Amino acid sequence: MKCFVILTIIILLSACSKNNNHLLDERMQYWEITLESNVTKGTSRESIKQWALKNSIEFFENPETKSLYANVETIADSGIGFPCSEWNIILEIQLDDNEVSIGHSISSVGTCV
Repeated sequence: MKCFVILTIIILLSACSKNNNHLLDERMQYWEITLESNVTKGTSRESIKQWALKNSIEFFENPETKSLYANVETIADSGIGFPCSEWNIILEIQLDDNEVSIGHSISSVGTCV
């Protein structure tokens, strides 16, 4: 009986995780395409600022790394919410000394217990 309960819990956690991962992956891919289309290499800081304003995105700057960061979307976990109840999609845009973009990345960070 104990084995059955453990197996059931594992299956339920796996099912919940897969649903959440699919949506999270889909939304991260959306943001990747959006950045590739709107913030290409060589885009000026001012153009990035205007694009962000138009799309209600608030960037924060890390002067040490010359990067702009924004939490653009939060996705609730579709399962039991353990250990993470939601996932945040973070955009990072790297700038060079001339304050133009030289690359970007997208990552997710969980809001976890």
